Amino acid sequence: MRLSGRRTAWIVACFAVAALLWVAFHRQGDAPRMAPGVPSHAQALPREASTPKAAERKASPPRIAEHVRVPDLPQHALPEWDAPLEEAVAELRKWSDAGDANAQVQLTGRLKACTPHALEHAAFLDNLDRASMESDARNQPGADEHLAAKRDVAQSRIDRNAKIRAACAKLPKDLLDHWLDPADRAAQAGDVGAMLTYAEGALDDFQDLTSIAANIDEVIERRDKARVYLGEAARRGDKRALVLLAEIYADTQIGLSNSPLYEKDPAQAYAYAFVVSRISGATPHERANMEWLMSESAERLDAQGLARAQTEGERLYQHCCAGR
Repeated sequence: MRLSGRRTAWIVACFAVAALLWVAFHRQGDAPRMAPGVPSHAQALPREASTPKAAERKASPPRIAEHVRVPDLPQHALPEWDAPLEEAVAELRKWSDAGDANAQVQLTGRLKACTPHALEHAAFLDNLDRASMESDARNQPGADEHLAAKRDVAQSRIDRNAKIRAACAKLPKDLLDHWLDPADRAAQAGDVGAMLTYAEGALDDFQDLTSIAANIDEVIERRDKARVYLGEAARRGDKRALVLLAEIYADTQIGLSNSPLYEKDPAQAYAYAFVVSRISGATPHERANMEWLMSESAERLDAQGLARAQTEGERLYQHCCAGR
């Protein structure tokens, strides 16, 4: 079967992206690889930068407060979830600058909607909504109440995305370029939610071959910092971090599958899933998901590997979560 030129180019590009991501995983310079188990920020020493510019601003492990630092601020309310973007950002910046960790996390969340990846995804969803509306109009032209409600919902999403794009265009470029910084500050102040926010968004700016190749040092720097925060949140027994680590190692977390923080590792996936299945705060649905993940991971391990994974899971549980 002959491949078209376009398909061949697409396949070649996919292999190139995979190669660059492999480099991002394995280029560590003189720094040690992450040790098994809950990664601590002491273990996540950044590798030597590979360009003069990166060397000038060589990263260092973030200093994370052991206990959350809460500034003495007057009582205040943060914007509602449906507040217009410009208004919400202005209010959140004020309290973020004052040291409010919740405001910092929410500010990063709002600004994330303005990243190129988020805007492209929104445009893709808009096109799906338009295509669905056009298809319904062609195939079912009658005045159906269900179709009318469906059309209204789709149009409301399109209108909301248009408002977000317009608001994003008015925000300062420097603010958009550093959209992760507020969550980064809150994470260093010990806020676990901010650690998760940073880890989940750390690689969102690098979704294609060009951006990865052009920013390979920053990709690795952000990856390492995300590992630090995710590991620290897990060490503190945060259920979301433990679930996320299990899913990343098992390669089932769709949001991170294009640029994962860790390589697929069924033993580590089993160990973290084991921890979640044991903690008191897990819901029945979460336990069922983790038990399924343990079963899937166990199928990829031999008897010795499974025994080691079970031992590691128990060690992790005792380290982070026993007695909580």
